[in-house]
Amino acid sequence: RNKHWKQKHTTKPLVSANLIGTHRRRTVNMLTNNNPTFNVARFSPDVSEEQLEMVLHAQENWWIEQEQQSILEDSVLNGETYGCAIEKVVFNPELEYGIGEVETEVLEPFHFGLYPVLQKDVQKCEAVLHFRPMTVREARRLWPESADKIRSDKEYIAKLKDTRHEIAKRGEDFFGTIGGVVKHFMNPVGDTSDHEDETLVVEFWVKDRTEVTEMGEEMDGLVEMITKPKYAGYIRRVIVCNGGDVVLEDRSNPSINPDLPEELAQQSYLWDKFPFSLTTSNKDNVSPWGSTDIEQLDGLQAEINKTLSQFTLLKDRASRMKIINPKTSGVSNDQFTNAPGIVNPSNSMEAAAIRYMAPPEIPRDMLEGLRLYKDLFYSVSGAFELENAQTPGREVISYKAISALIEHAKTTEQGKIRNYGKMIRERGRMYLSLAQNWYTEQRWISYQVDDKRQSQGISGLDLLVPAKLTVVSGSTMPRSKVQEREEAIALADKRHIDSEALLKVLEFSDRKEIIKRQKTGPLGYLAEALGAMGASDTFTQYVMELGQSDPDEVERAI
Repeated sequence: RNKHWKQKHTTKPLVSANLIGTHRRRTVNMLTNNNPTFNVARFSPDVSEEQLEMVLHAQENWWIEQEQQSILEDSVLNGETYGCAIEKVVFNPELEYGIGEVETEVLEPFHFGLYPVLQKDVQKCEAVLHFRPMTVREARRLWPESADKIRSDKEYIAKLKDTRHEIAKRGEDFFGTIGGVVKHFMNPVGDTSDHEDETLVVEFWVKDRTEVTEMGEEMDGLVEMITKPKYAGYIRRVIVCNGGDVVLEDRSNPSINPDLPEELAQQSYLWDKFPFSLTTSNKDNVSPWGSTDIEQLDGLQAEINKTLSQFTLLKDRASRMKIINPKTSGVSNDQFTNAPGIVNPSNSMEAAAIRYMAPPEIPRDMLEGLRLYKDLFYSVSGAFELENAQTPGREVISYKAISALIEHAKTTEQGKIRNYGKMIRERGRMYLSLAQNWYTEQRWISYQVDDKRQSQGISGLDLLVPAKLTVVSGSTMPRSKVQEREEAIALADKRHIDSEALLKVLEFSDRKEIIKRQKTGPLGYLAEALGAMGASDTFTQYVMELGQSDPDEVERAI
């Protein structure tokens, strides 16, 4: 927020050039520039192409319709600010007008815990904790059976030590804040209950390997006894509040639909996994929380701020020159103003003594030092400036230079790209698992095929196929469209690609009509020849349509 100085100074200018903020914003924008590109890997030869396409279309529709790209930006922003990005993917039955939808929650590091505390892999933990501060009113709505037991607990909220949380306290004027007005209408006048206070709700997702023995089918007069996990995938969720004194919920793995046959449910990704992912910006071999670029740059940022402030102080002193006025000049100090006027020294010698004092000279080494700190900042951060691609006397940047800079950025940020790519892959697989379990009613999705929007109805059973979602590495990074277009034009000139591929890359308007007219040329002669041979009009029409259709369209029509 460009608040680098601990306190304000009344006489000395304290200046900050927030290069850290710029670096963070640029890194987040670069890593989230594009929607990720998903692929589906087949795990069985029995899976048809139509089933794989359905899974892929469902994933892409969910990503767009549920604004997952914006949530990805929030996650990456957390990662670049605090060192780690934490996501939780669950099925929310209250979304989409009551039919429910898969929801991605971005958790603050303050609200997340692991056990053992030094375990870096979430899925290898014995327990994962989600701390959820919420109002007592909301907690009582969600768990009405325990409403009379739920109380506020300010002491537990305070233990989170979240210094960013600003509280508007009630002063003498109760309606002085918007929060006060809202609380007034939420609680009746004279109601002194704790509805307006908060309570800390804690979700414990634990590995519970308890097993139960049940009676199986009877065969030849003998009953088979079956031992199986008490909780699906050995995962159990317990929700408590008021320091653990009140148990709000205790159930088996909520990611798995208990009405789904177990042999099908075991095929889903979240059968034996926690619905959490912990992604670090820069990996740390000791701590699961990772580290940020800010830790490497804050020292240089401080020196840049100090140098700027010193330069500003000297600049201000140099611009406010002082006047030497001898006491015997006969001219009072009040006569020296910025307004035009006349002063009358007592004699010519005194007049010669009145002059401006030489301003302090700004050391040239100071500006050189500032430039050195800036260069070191960019070297340590791995950032780049577009002007680096400019040649002397030329301000135009070629597409090759832009492409080289983008490739350089990808190489510099390769670790982050891998980490966040894994996070996107985990989110996609968690979505597919929850959709397989909880899309109990048919819903419609839309997707793009050859510049046309198409719709299709899907359900959870349609998505239960032995396949895994993958993400193309680096697909969220910036891509130079200028470079792609230049390369397409060069390939078209050498006849390595046809006009249809060229027009698609150029995103030319009405390209379908242009391609259709191009195809009609030889087909027109073919239609005339078929007519001369006595072919029927229906047959000739079929031939024309086939010649102008895309092979995929023909396959779908058949």
